[in-house]
Amino acid sequence: MPREITDAEKRPEILCGNWHQPDCCGTGMEGMKLRLKKWIAAIVGTVFLAGSLAGCGKGETGGGAAGQEDMSEPEKGRYVEAEEGLPEELKEWKIRQIFTQEDKIHLFATKIENDKTVLRELRM
Repeated sequence: MPREITDAEKRPEILCGNWHQPDCCGTGMEGMKLRLKKWIAAIVGTVFLAGSLAGCGKGETGGGAAGQEDMSEPEKGRYVEAEEGLPEELKEWKIRQIFTQEDKIHLFATKIENDKTVLRELRM
C-alpha cells in the first residue's frame, strides 16, 4: 500500500501547518536574517547587563585587595582601631565582659579556684 503524501510535501510553504508566505517559519534567507537579529539582540542585551552590574566609579582604587587600606594616616573624624595587650595577671582568667564607664575600660573576668568560681573586675 503506497504512502499518503502530506500537504507539506506537496507545497513547501505549509511547513508549520499554516498557510502563509514562504520563509516565514525560519527557513531560507529570511529565517537566517531573523536568527541573526535575535543573536545580535541577545549579545547587546548581555553587554548592557554586564555594564550595569560593573558600575562606573571615579578614580583608581589602587588595585589592592578589599579591606587592605593604608592605615598610616587616619582621616579626620574616623575611628582608628588600636591593639591593646591584656595585663599579665589576667593570663589564667577568662574575660567575660568588656565595657566602658566614665571613659575607663572595665573588664569582668572569671577563674575557678578550689572548685569555686571567682569573679574579678579590673579597671584600666
